[in-house]
Amino acid sequence: MSVGVVGGPHHFKWRSYLWLVASTIVLTIVIAEISVSQVSLAVPGRGLIGEIAAATLDTLRRLLAGLFVGITAGSLLGTAMGAVPILDRLLSPPIHALRQVPLFGWIPLIGLWAGLGEPSKVTFVALAVAYVMVLSAHEAIRSISPRLTEVSRALGLDPLTKLRVLVIPSVTPALLAGVRIALAAGWSAVVGAEILMAAAPGLGALIWGAREVGRPEIVVAGSVVVGVLGALSNAGLRSFEQRVLHRYYR
Repeated sequence: MSVGVVGGPHHFKWRSYLWLVASTIVLTIVIAEISVSQVSLAVPGRGLIGEIAAATLDTLRRLLAGLFVGITAGSLLGTAMGAVPILDRLLSPPIHALRQVPLFGWIPLIGLWAGLGEPSKVTFVALAVAYVMVLSAHEAIRSISPRLTEVSRALGLDPLTKLRVLVIPSVTPALLAGVRIALAAGWSAVVGAEILMAAAPGLGALIWGAREVGRPEIVVAGSVVVGVLGALSNAGLRSFEQRVLHRYYR
């Protein structure tokens, strides 16, 4: 008779997430050489919770806007390149050449085009996300087996049925994996944009401003919030991915 884990796999999963959050907080404080008591005393006295809450909302709003634009544009372009060979031959070389430019090297050019306000930050995040999705969508379309295409043609499937039973199940795993990578790229881009572009509300600007005025408790707390939000968003997306894949491959 086998003995199961108490609480089941979901209990173990959430215990892992809680352990990740706790260890991230402890390691960040140790690295910064700040005592736990100093950080905890700084929270109510200096209004740290209110500052970080407001900055977090601004960063999330900026991140979601960039993710929406980048995922949509990148997926459409990658799908078109994967489906139309001549388009692939025309666009792949310049896209890969432009990708060799470091991501943060685009900030001066984006600043010239869109200024240093909110549109430039969203554009920067969308650019970071779009390239990941172009590659993911392109490879997803190219990975569709020619045999499946031949079978759908032999069965005389109409375009809508072919899309539902052939294309979507075939490309879903690669697209969802690409979205997870794009999410990580989006987090890096949004925090970097808030630090390097003009001052604006957000976690990146809050962390950098706290560094300039010598408030290490805000630097630590802001860094922990970014790490925890990134881990939780990745965990949520992974859970959604597993549910979707279970629907198609159970």
